Order: sequence, then structure tokens, then C-alpha cells
Amino acid sequence: MKIKCCKAPNLKLTKKFAWIVSAILAVILAAGIVLCAVLGFNSSIKDVKTVTVSVDYYSYQMDGGDIESAVNGVFGVVGVEADDTRVSEKGAAGYDIVYIFDKDTSLDSLRTAKAGIDQKLAADFEDAIVSVSVEDVEIIGTVAKNYVGRGLIALVIFAVASFLYAWIRYRLFAALYLLGGNVLSVGLTTALIALVRIPVTPAVAAVIAASVLFTTVTVMAFFNKLRAAQKEDSAADKSAEELVSSSIAWAETATFAAMLGVALIVMICVGKAAIAWFSLAAILAILASAFLGLLFVPATFVPAKKLADKLAANKSTGYKGAKKGEKAKKSEEEIAD
Repeated sequence: MKIKCCKAPNLKLTKKFAWIVSAILAVILAAGIVLCAVLGFNSSIKDVKTVTVSVDYYSYQMDGGDIESAVNGVFGVVGVEADDTRVSEKGAAGYDIVYIFDKDTSLDSLRTAKAGIDQKLAADFEDAIVSVSVEDVEIIGTVAKNYVGRGLIALVIFAVASFLYAWIRYRLFAALYLLGGNVLSVGLTTALIALVRIPVTPAVAAVIAASVLFTTVTVMAFFNKLRAAQKEDSAADKSAEELVSSSIAWAETATFAAMLGVALIVMICVGKAAIAWFSLAAILAILASAFLGLLFVPATFVPAKKLADKLAANKSTGYKGAKKGEKAKKSEEEIAD
């Protein structure tokens, strides 16, 4: 018994389709630019300090309000007050009560509160399994200039290396297309992050840079398949649009995106706020790269290549345009006379 795999979509790469895909990209980029100009990025999350009280399944069968009251009583004695309290969903593994404090709150005071909470809960809830932790959460914090510089240098080296590789393997036009795709991936990922209103953190900057890697993988997979398709015997019977359509790397891109996507979803589920926002931004970067590699690049590649070949042919034959050609001919005749 043979198992039939899902058949890859057969896109009709018409000029209309290329215009539609380009319009979608332009609208997203324009909307991101306008939103950034009007509202800026979402920087609502700030550096904070937290005290987390983790309560196991058995313990929350008791009155959870008593635990919170006991903790708040200790905070009052120590002289600290939480700006916000967040309680996670209660499940088989228990739940967390997260007390959020201003970043200027003394860590020593919170450590004193932690010790007091441990003693209070041990005395009032002898059979409960409760753990308390104190954390200094740097979310927006400043990224050292040397790390930013190293990151930019690494990004430039990668972009140049991928450009040179594509130039040698697929020729200059494909290399320029790859470079353009990388630039668009940065813009598209940034626009999506602005539109979805993901809080901007130093990690988000890393995601935007990583979008270049994601796009390079998807576009390179497309060029690899296109090169192989051009060498097949049946290539002579296909139009340029059919060759490009059959070369779209659906399976490779889907596998790559699925592997990363599953890992990022797990990080969202089990990670803390900063990790969750980073993972969500990374998912947007993968979607942006998939859009470029599966739709935009294939849809616009043939029209752009035809235009580039036409311009190159006109330049090589000395074509000057109809009006300019007539003027040049008239001038030559006058000189001959």
C-alpha cells in the first residue's frame, strides 16, 4: 500500500499574481512605517523585579486566597509593595503567583521578603509544597555597544558571503535577488512586529537579524530547485513561469518552518514573558521569510529577469529608444551631407 504525500500547490505565476503579491508586501511595509511614525514601537514592558510563589497541585486545593494574603502580609512587614500581581492558570503541575515590583526596588528587601514568606508558609501551610524565588528581570535593558557592533559585523559578513556564493553558483541576477530578499525580510519582519505590537526588547533585534538567515535558507532552496529543473530534459518544453513554479521549495520551507515553529511554540508555553515575546517575534520572522521565499521571489523573478535581460540587450545593441534613434539617424544624415 502506497502512502500518497500532499501534492505541492501549482501556482500560476502570471503578471497579475506578481502584482498582487507585491501589493500585499507594499501594504504591510507601508502600514508598519505609518504605525511606527505615529505610535512608535511597543515599549510597554520595562525592567522589573519579581517574586514568584510556585504552588503545587495539592496545595492549591486549599484556599489559594490564604496563601496570597500571607505573602502580602510579609511584604507589608518588610515595607515593599508590588505594582502588579499575576496568577497563572491552575493545572496539574500547580500554578504561579508572580508579584511584579519596580526595577528600583532593592533586591536585598525582596530577598528578606522571600525568607519571611518561606517561614510564614512553612508555619501556616505545613503540608503544602510551595517554593519562592526572586528574580531581576532585564527586559528592555541596554545592549552593550560592543555586542551590537559584533552582531552587525556578523550579519554583514553573512550577507556578503551568501551574496558571493549565490553569484558564483547562480549568477549575478540571482545573487542580487537574494540580497534584495534579505533587505525585504528585515523590513517585513520589523513591520509585522510593529503591527502586532510585540514589546520591543534586545532579543527582538536578534530576531530581525535572524530573519536574514531564514530568508536565505528559503530563497537558496528555491534557486537550488530551479537550477536542477533547468538541467532536466523536459525543461525545453516548459515556459519560464512553469519552471519557476515547479521549483518553489514548498516541502523544504515547510519542514524548516515546522521544526523551528514547534520549538518556538514550546518556548512560548513554558518560558517566561521575555522568552515568550522573543518566540512570538521569531514566528513572525519565519512567516515573513516563508512569504518571501514561497510567494514574492518566485512570483516576481520571471518578470524581473525578463526586464533585466531586455535592458541588457538594449544596452548591448546600442538601443536608444524610438525618438532618440530617429534624432541620431537624422544627425548622422546631416553629417553625411
